[in-house]
Amino acid sequence: MIESRAVSSSYFFFLDAVCRVWRHEVQEHALFVISR
Repeated sequence: MIESRAVSSSYFFFLDAVCRVWRHEVQEHALFVISR
């Protein structure tokens, strides 16, 4: 039970990091398109 909870928490942490990076990339691309 504790192991699965640790795995799920680390998975959510990884997913949150991926979402932040993806959001950052999308914003950079949007700014590039708008500035062009």
